[in-house]
Amino acid sequence: MADSIGNIYGNALFEVCCEENCLDEVYGELGSIRDILFSQGQEEYVELLASPLVTENEKRAALEKVFMGRIQPVTLNFLCLVSEKGRIRFLPEICAKFKELYEKHNNIIEVTAVTAMPLSERLRDKLVVKLEAVSGAKIVLYGRYRAEIFRHRNRRQRQN
Repeated sequence: MADSIGNIYGNALFEVCCEENCLDEVYGELGSIRDILFSQGQEEYVELLASPLVTENEKRAALEKVFMGRIQPVTLNFLCLVSEKGRIRFLPEICAKFKELYEKHNNIIEVTAVTAMPLSERLRDKLVVKLEAVSGAKIVLYGRYRAEIFRHRNRRQRQN
């Protein structure tokens, strides 16, 4: 169910942002909003926004108090809608779908390089340039350092 709600609302938000020409701004805001709302200590706020006992006007007022003037009107209206419809708990799934659509629209590919040693800035930049040339897409590179890769390789070499 969370997937279908995330798809429906994520697609709808993406379409509105394309029509309103605010795709980049909303994309930049959504991740931060998700992180704020679903961070430790914010459970009561999310419960308030999800509660059927709280009126739509009260939910809107609570969101406007926190976000008015700090985020795009489209983003604020969307948060109010999601809250009023009792779907605020699905915001992480909605954000994930929106991010997927945004990255596809902008030809962005996220890549994780798992290496035995941390990549230097120079090597990281070279890898991004090479991956962009090969893929034709904008690459967002994440690095993950796993020393055990090196140890495992050395162990196999000694066994041979």
